[in-house]
Amino acid sequence: MNLFNMINSRVVVDAETKPIDMFRTLFDGRTFWIVFFMELLVQHGFVLTGAIPPESPLSFMTNLFSSCNLNWKIHLTAWMFGMFVIPLRLLTNRLNPDLFRFMEGLDLESR
Repeated sequence: MNLFNMINSRVVVDAETKPIDMFRTLFDGRTFWIVFFMELLVQHGFVLTGAIPPESPLSFMTNLFSSCNLNWKIHLTAWMFGMFVIPLRLLTNRLNPDLFRFMEGLDLESR
């Protein structure tokens, strides 16, 4: 979900403070995509260390990252849950922000 939230949170509002379509400026920043793919590779690298056989000299990485071998069904489920945040963002863009004015009065930092 973190990777897809990177897409969701690139641009939240435009200069007029109106929710915008997140796909409108999707390919405007090359740095964003470099960071996105680097994070994708690192996260998948951590997950794939779970598939290292115990007799391999690299088997210590499985314990280092506390990973286990995941089958394709689990990977697919994780991608589906992750992608769910994109249509959710499109849906919430249609909500009136005034509905959430009550949140301004909440203070979770003081006791």
